Amino acid sequence: MITPTLLAQAPASWGKEQAVRQTLESSQQDGEQSRLAIIETLSRKANGGQENPIPSGVVPQLIEGLHDTSFEVRLRSIDALMGIGTGAEDAILPLVDILQDPNQPVELRRQAVKAIQSIYAGLAIDDLDKALQDSDRVVRSNAAGALGSIEEKSRQAVPALIGLVRDDPYSEVRASAAEVIARIDPANREVLTTLNLALQDRSWRVRRSAADGLARLAQSGKGVETTVPNLLTALENKNSTLRTSAATTLGYLGPSAKSALPDLKKALLNNDNPYAQGQAARAIGKIGTDNPEILRALIVALGNKEAFVRDQALTSFHELIDKRIERLLAQKTVNPKELAQTASLLSEAQQAVDANEFSSDQKEMLLNSLKILQAKQVELTLINTFLLNPYLWAVVSFLLLQLGLFWLRPLWLLKIDEAIDSWNLKLPLWGTEVSPQSLIFLKFHPRVLDAWVSRHIQSFQEEFQKIENVEARKVFIPSPATINGRTLSAITNQDLDSSFSKPILIWGEGGVGKTSLACQIAAWAMADHPEQRICKHRMLPIFLEEDLECNAEECQQALLDAVLGQLRLLTREETPISQRLLETLLRRRRIMVITDHLSEMNEITRKAINPDSPKFPINALVVTSRQRDILGQINKLTIKPLRIMGNRLSSFMEAYLAKQGKRELFTDPEFFDACSHLSRMVGQREVTAMLATLYAKQMISAKVEAAQDILTPASDNIPDLMLSYMNYLNKELGDKKTEQDAFDDRTVHKDAMAVAWECLQELFRPSVISRETAIATLAKTWGDKAEAHLHYLEDRLMLIQTIGASEDQIRFTLDPLAEYLAALHLVDLYDGNEQQWQDFLTAAEAKPAAPASITGFLAAIEDCWETRAKVTKITPATLARFARMQSHTAASAPAPDPVAPPSAARVVAMAP
Repeated sequence: MITPTLLAQAPASWGKEQAVRQTLESSQQDGEQSRLAIIETLSRKANGGQENPIPSGVVPQLIEGLHDTSFEVRLRSIDALMGIGTGAEDAILPLVDILQDPNQPVELRRQAVKAIQSIYAGLAIDDLDKALQDSDRVVRSNAAGALGSIEEKSRQAVPALIGLVRDDPYSEVRASAAEVIARIDPANREVLTTLNLALQDRSWRVRRSAADGLARLAQSGKGVETTVPNLLTALENKNSTLRTSAATTLGYLGPSAKSALPDLKKALLNNDNPYAQGQAARAIGKIGTDNPEILRALIVALGNKEAFVRDQALTSFHELIDKRIERLLAQKTVNPKELAQTASLLSEAQQAVDANEFSSDQKEMLLNSLKILQAKQVELTLINTFLLNPYLWAVVSFLLLQLGLFWLRPLWLLKIDEAIDSWNLKLPLWGTEVSPQSLIFLKFHPRVLDAWVSRHIQSFQEEFQKIENVEARKVFIPSPATINGRTLSAITNQDLDSSFSKPILIWGEGGVGKTSLACQIAAWAMADHPEQRICKHRMLPIFLEEDLECNAEECQQALLDAVLGQLRLLTREETPISQRLLETLLRRRRIMVITDHLSEMNEITRKAINPDSPKFPINALVVTSRQRDILGQINKLTIKPLRIMGNRLSSFMEAYLAKQGKRELFTDPEFFDACSHLSRMVGQREVTAMLATLYAKQMISAKVEAAQDILTPASDNIPDLMLSYMNYLNKELGDKKTEQDAFDDRTVHKDAMAVAWECLQELFRPSVISRETAIATLAKTWGDKAEAHLHYLEDRLMLIQTIGASEDQIRFTLDPLAEYLAALHLVDLYDGNEQQWQDFLTAAEAKPAAPASITGFLAAIEDCWETRAKVTKITPATLARFARMQSHTAASAPAPDPVAPPSAARVVAMAP
């Protein structure tokens, strides 16, 4: 016996008769589940996607399955025949028998109609006609769909279908019948009347099918003008699908539906469904109109957020405006006002297309029409105005003069514009009155703006460097940074030139080099050589670091006033430029605005610096901030300067000293000893550029001012270097500290040292602590103000940061800083208490992997002892014990390579 499994795996070489015979034998011997498996196998074999034709025995066996005692077998046999479709014509009569048998389950009868439609409904037209009167609503609905599939061949069923549309109690039946009658008999006037009535049906599905049917009639050229009122009613329906169908039908009616244009305009501007809007836009184009208000509605739709609406609006507007132009140009005498109105509409549409997401081909659709119209305007101007208007000759002369000045003395155009700015004079031109100032159309051309920049570039290059914060950063050392997440070893102007059309955000912790990089960008902007710039033309940088004092609604003007004030000082001009020229320079990126430490500025200033606003006048903006999200989610270039690795400090220091012109002050041994000392402090960890710079300045000061060996002052001043670093961060806030958080340097030192000791107390190396612990520590001094002090260290100075999924832990952002602050805290706390130092050393020896694991902290304590001059208060026993621990640390360090040159890596290895 051939089982269903074997049948499914039978080779293609088997004969068709053999397969049928063995399948029949299997069906007789197996139970219902086996017969169902056979039906499934036969269905797969009859799949139209297979290369082999349907085996001859498949359809007969599926027909036999229609008479099976099992409901499930009969149902799956019907489904299989439905899947076969054409080729299963022998099953039509058995399927009709099922359809007409009231004793058959209703589900079988419903599926039988679908199977007849799939095979070919033309073989059972009479039976399907009878099925329209079936007691089951789904059978009636399916029968209507089947008759509609053969269109005019089932014309005899139209009366019955019309009766269903009008009288059937079920909306799905009425909808199915309404959907097909226009396909079956489009010439039947009763069909038109029925569909017109169906537009008023209580069910929106029926109304939608009626609208689709009327659209088909309109496509076939059958007059359906009488349906316009009902279609307008459907156009206002709350159901968007019905509105879509109604708009489509009105479009097919063409010019005969002109009365629907106001309603279609309203539907176009109704933003609740893009498909209904798009079909309304297309219908307007098909109907045709010359009404400027409706054309403007299409222009509004060009800015719709949905591409379908924009595309349909553009197609319709293009058709209508071309017809309008054709009509205008065909007239013997063109109306200048109507021509100007058409040009205005076309120009508005072109601007909308350019401003939205259209393809390049779509953006060029209107250009030819605009060029034709502009050419006609020029022609009319020459014919009707040039010879008749005596003022025009003066204007022409003025234009020729303007062109000459444009090439020879471009800045004179700006002077002339300023001179006639106060004139209250109007000239008759092109049927209207214009100001002479508006005729200076080249005054803001890039050539003129570049000439203005060139005139002031020298004074800018000199005066900009005199700004205090800029002068303090005149030496720029390229250092690692990330640009939009991509890490670079150093940033150059080539890394920015392709992206400078966006705002630039430079963010990171204090002292990492944000403002230095911003000042370097300003230098690139002013560079004389094009290959050194960040864009093709030069820019004048404005450095803003003060809060704006203004009301919210006046902040943009206050921002412009601040830029204008600096611009006047940097250009050394007594009279400020006009605001129109200022805004043009800002928008055309001839003036670059640098807003320093924006995250520390007041809320009004932060809101005023809003590049996302369409009214924001600054298109070349550089912002430095300690917070990454200061500019929100706008499209920007994000730069984050990175810290310097310990093994790269030597390179950084040498570059810094060379640019300062101080490298020759140090012999190579002196230089590498100094770098070795700094490398010993930080190890392989990272430090900010400011910390390394402060150390370099200390080296220079010790060499130039004290005229002594660099090692002694550098060693004596490392703790002070850390405190100087914090002083710098606190000073960097400047006037941005409010009365509530205006903490002086001594307060900051005290708070930071206390929290640092908490971070090192457990392991004697920097680790995380809970916020509660930090607050409790500060509360010993400040009581209920402790949280405000912690907030100042974290959010204002960014010395510490919150970490952890629950955001309940903190750590120092710079490990060496934490070690030295904790060491200073202990030196101040223990002073000369012998027992406390002995207890400390006992605890240190017990730390995991000590002393190697705590070498940084031990070195910090040693430096702090020397710096605070408290060595004399520590007993020789304590010093000896500390020295032994230090010697163990040194013994565990790798020996330096005696042959290798004194590279940065070797400097670290040479650290004592």
